[in-house]
Amino acid sequence: MSEKVGEHFYCVFCDLKFHSQADLNMHCNGKKHKNHERIKEEQDAAAASVLVRFVRDCNNKEQLLASYFCKFGLLAKVSILGPAAHGVAKVQFAQPKFAEKALAAGKFQKYRGHALKVCKFEYKPYGGDALRVAAKEEKQNQKTTLEDLHNRVTLILGKENSVSRPTLESPGVSLGLRL
Repeated sequence: MSEKVGEHFYCVFCDLKFHSQADLNMHCNGKKHKNHERIKEEQDAAAASVLVRFVRDCNNKEQLLASYFCKFGLLAKVSILGPAAHGVAKVQFAQPKFAEKALAAGKFQKYRGHALKVCKFEYKPYGGDALRVAAKEEKQNQKTTLEDLHNRVTLILGKENSVSRPTLESPGVSLGLRL
């Protein structure tokens, strides 16, 4: 995803500016941009997903979960995580608001004699992705910290300017200076 800002082109995923459309297009076809794009898609998918535990003793777990969770909203995907005997599944909705509705129904839910534990699905990057996500979060934190510092300094300077200070020209003010 990109946009034109003034006379520059800006890549939203990578937080980079380019001087020409050709440079932006070349960047968008690159490996780093594709990785950032994939990570963003995974984060969006995780925000619209719930983790379901205790799905055991059932032949078709995906169908059971799909038939239950479709009442909360449109489903995108139902997948069993790990070995089927562990009974852990991920239910991905089309939008995050549907996942929030499923979570609001309670942590423990019952359907057709199956006790389901429903939790928020959290995105956990692995390998090089973890480093990329951590670096991007650190960069964002630094940017936020700098903005907060700037706002505080501006606020303090604004308060100092509004307070009247004694000057050499003020009548009746002695600064205690001896010449």
